[in-house]
Amino acid sequence: MKIKNTFIKSLREGLELTQQELAVAAGVSQEAISQIEAGRRNPSSKVLYEIAKALKCKMDELVE
Repeated sequence: MKIKNTFIKSLREGLELTQQELAVAAGVSQEAISQIEAGRRNPSSKVLYEIAKALKCKMDELVE
């Protein structure tokens, strides 16, 4: 499963959320969000679900 890391960042910025705000909503650290957006880390399914929920999209929109 390949994560659309730049799409996650674009959605977050479009919603005017900081990495910290997204991290709190997803239940992870700001560093984890930073690593996910940079493509250095893949989130678990649970975290990806929480990210999608916070970004008001479906999980499948965040993966290729």
